[in-house]
Amino acid sequence: MKTKLLFSLLIFAVSAVGQDKAAESLEAGGLKFTVEAPWKKVQPASSMRAGQLKYGDKDIDAVFFVFGPQSVEANLARWKGQFSGEPESKTEEKKFGDTKVTYFTAKGTYMDGPPFGGEKTPKPDSTMLAAIIPSDGKMIFIKLVGKTADVDALKKDFDKLVASPFSK
Repeated sequence: MKTKLLFSLLIFAVSAVGQDKAAESLEAGGLKFTVEAPWKKVQPASSMRAGQLKYGDKDIDAVFFVFGPQSVEANLARWKGQFSGEPESKTEEKKFGDTKVTYFTAKGTYMDGPPFGGEKTPKPDSTMLAAIIPSDGKMIFIKLVGKTADVDALKKDFDKLVASPFSK
C-alpha cells in the first residue's frame, strides 16, 4: 500500500513539474511569450533587458528589449553594423492579426563586445536572428547571435517563440 502511494505521489510530482515547464512564459512590452523546451528562462545579464532565454546547452541567448517607438530601419542598420563589413542579410515581414512583425537575419563575422564603444571580439561564421514587434506604443526587440550551424538548427524554435503571443 505504501509503495503504491509513494509511486502515485512520484507520478503526480513529475507530471506537475512538466506542466509548470510547459506553462512557463516571459512577459515583455505587454505581450506574453510561451517558453518551451529547449528554451530556459535565465536572469537577464543587464537591467536594460526585459528578459533573457538560454537555448538548451548551446552558448546562445535570446534577449528581449522593450523601448518606446523606434525606427525599424535604423535598428536594422544598427544590427548590420554589428558585423565586420557587409553581412549577408535578409529582412521579411509577417502579419499576426493586425500586428506586423519584422524578422531579420544576418550572417558573417559578428563583432562581439560592449554596445557603445570598447574593444570588440570578431566571431566568424556567426548568424543573428532578430525580430521587431510593435505593441501598445512600444517596440519589442528579440535578438540572438551564435555559430551559424547552431542558429540554423534553432530557427524554427525562434520563429515559434516570436509567434507565441499571437497563437490561440
